[in-house]
Amino acid sequence: WLRWLTPDEEKACEDRAEAKMEKDIDELLRLVEWFRAIPDWRSDIGAYCENLLTHSKSEETEWAIREIQASAAELMEKVSFSHGDLSLSNVIRSTDGSIKIIDPNNKGDYSSYLLDLAKIRFSMTGYERLFGFGKADLRNLRDAFDRKTEDGRLVQLLEITHWIRLYKYRTEEQRKTVDRVIDELIKEYGERWS
Repeated sequence: WLRWLTPDEEKACEDRAEAKMEKDIDELLRLVEWFRAIPDWRSDIGAYCENLLTHSKSEETEWAIREIQASAAELMEKVSFSHGDLSLSNVIRSTDGSIKIIDPNNKGDYSSYLLDLAKIRFSMTGYERLFGFGKADLRNLRDAFDRKTEDGRLVQLLEITHWIRLYKYRTEEQRKTVDRVIDELIKEYGERWS
């Protein structure tokens, strides 16, 4: 016997899913803390900025590069191992309950646990939802995530670079969405950190 969920039942399911997602994010934060302790000696902020320009030569990219260059010393103090693509679509919960991460992408330019934190935030901003990989709206979890992470300014700056890196892989229509998100994040960054 099948029936549609009532609005109250649907809301209860969403609340349970959100609570589970918050628990999963806490587990990812613990994992990223382990990454933080693993040194990486190959980091090059200049190469990271050059790579950004291969994705988009926009005013927003130029802005991000100026911000990165102004924060270069601080970013280099945070060098560590990085998964490189720790979006939520690359996290799988196995049948034994443990988290598995897939599709690492260490480009060999800048490597830091901050990139992984930024990629998690990137998912919460809506990457999977906006491009059809998931339905959950996780934006309401960002405030809690931001309170749990150190170096919020750097994480948010690197999140913007993740959106910039998406640009060359999207259709013209999808680029409008990427542009809108980047504009919103730069505005939020300015309001929060200027």
